[in-house]
Amino acid sequence: MYTKAIHFQLVSSLTTDAFLAALDRFVARRGLPRCIHSDNGTNFVRASKFLKEFYSFFRGNADRWVEHFSPKNVEWRFIPPHTPNFGGLREAGVKTVKTLLTSVVGGQPLIFKELNTVLVRIEGMLNSRPLCPMRDDSDDFNYLSPGHFLIGAPLECIPLDIEESPRLNLSSRWRLVQQSVSHVWSRWQRDYLHQLQQRTKWTKDHPGPSVGDLVVMIENCSVPGTWPIARIAEVFPGKDGVVRVISMSSVVTLIAEKDPEQAT
Repeated sequence: MYTKAIHFQLVSSLTTDAFLAALDRFVARRGLPRCIHSDNGTNFVRASKFLKEFYSFFRGNADRWVEHFSPKNVEWRFIPPHTPNFGGLREAGVKTVKTLLTSVVGGQPLIFKELNTVLVRIEGMLNSRPLCPMRDDSDDFNYLSPGHFLIGAPLECIPLDIEESPRLNLSSRWRLVQQSVSHVWSRWQRDYLHQLQQRTKWTKDHPGPSVGDLVVMIENCSVPGTWPIARIAEVFPGKDGVVRVISMSSVVTLIAEKDPEQAT
């Protein structure tokens, strides 16, 4: 909730067993959580009841060694039924992914592993977005992203090799997945950057951009998961004192070539 990091898992059904298996995979990759917030889905409620019984069994029957190495109890908190607005940031992230999948994938039939690939690539894109500068140094273009809090470093995506084709047969299913990922990135990056600079009616003064600020550039042909970063070198305020034009010192981005030795 602090870093807005997102983790998605595709399940074959909405049963309790399928969710418990997904929870096991999450714990194996991310670690055991102390507290889980969720909606009031029946699979979540049953899973919570099962885990409570499981931990109660361990506490009552295990010896001190097994108890020492047994998992710690997990607190599970539910929101009221039929109140998705209580989810806040969690529901906002889920809404973003649902909108992208509906608009890009649409009615295109994908098998389980193809849809899982698209979903995980979307997760990587959302977790690569810049949150704040890493340092206040004007010569430092590094930024913190949700990926830093997951793996300790920025998330990097494999460059896509896309060949636009109006006809896709069974032998080109991988290209279909790549095209879906590319379309998701193009749409989400544009919409996300526009949301960061919404122009609403000015009812009070807000601090504008200043020299040395780290900004994200808008580019139409950027590699998925990479964000062109620049520092403001000079600002040009208007007669009203509002800054509408800026000059950047330099732009840092990743340009991936087909030859790995030529990548810069």
